Amino acid sequence: MDKTTVRIRIIAALGMDARQYRNFTRALFELWATVIARQKNLLLESITTNISLWHWYLDEFEIIEQRFYNENNHYIDALLDAAILNDVLVSMAEEIEGYYPDVLIKMYCNESENY
Repeated sequence: MDKTTVRIRIIAALGMDARQYRNFTRALFELWATVIARQKNLLLESITTNISLWHWYLDEFEIIEQRFYNENNHYIDALLDAAILNDVLVSMAEEIEGYYPDVLIKMYCNESENY
């Protein structure tokens, strides 16, 4: 199944519209960025405002979406309990916190920035 169809089905199962889902995804990115900022001692703003890192995260999140759909499609297609599906997706997205694009971070996030 193509990624657009998968995303549409996930959005419907979560009881969201496209804008809410985009905000949901962005919030997950912000959480990921917070973890990376702490680990790397970087300014959070240098991560969250970087379009290359945002696109990297979206690419990783697409992988999570596909796996989430593959593993839960019976529940998703049946539109069962959106809160439980939300928790499962958030839990799976937390896996992204375990890795990061070191090259992009070094390239775009100046570690010597001060506030």
